[in-house]
Amino acid sequence: MTDRLKTMFERHYNDSIQHSHHVNYYNPAEIMDADTITRRDQWSADELRRLTEEIELLKEYRAALAERYNELLTAPTVPVVRLRRHKEYCRDNKVYYYLEEITRFIDRPNSRDKTTYTDQVVNCTTFAGTARRDAIKAFEDYKKNHPGIIAILDIEKGSWER
Repeated sequence: MTDRLKTMFERHYNDSIQHSHHVNYYNPAEIMDADTITRRDQWSADELRRLTEEIELLKEYRAALAERYNELLTAPTVPVVRLRRHKEYCRDNKVYYYLEEITRFIDRPNSRDKTTYTDQVVNCTTFAGTARRDAIKAFEDYKKNHPGIIAILDIEKGSWER
């Protein structure tokens, strides 16, 4: 990633930035004085400069995406299975269990020499809260059929639910 992109993400303290640019065009035939034409021309030149910079930034962004894509393609992977409990407050206020098959991409170590990783859910099976036993049985069966897999059981109530 280029220094300019790093600076942009650091400046916004966020992993994603939404940027939009709106351009107004005025019909030149409707402009009646030379001063307005001069101001509009200066504004157009400034907009061209800003948009050109934005295009260059987008090119750098595409290059950074390609670099990250190649990192993930060549990164070592580890299979993971996770059973997690989640209460859907927004939908129906019910509990669901998600049995997720995950591919974990091991990233390069960060500055603190900790190995970081990126998880990608490959397959997900949903169980209703009333089917807790079935979800746990499916999780245990999956572990038994895939020896050596990393298994994560996350079915405790959240502290905010107690």
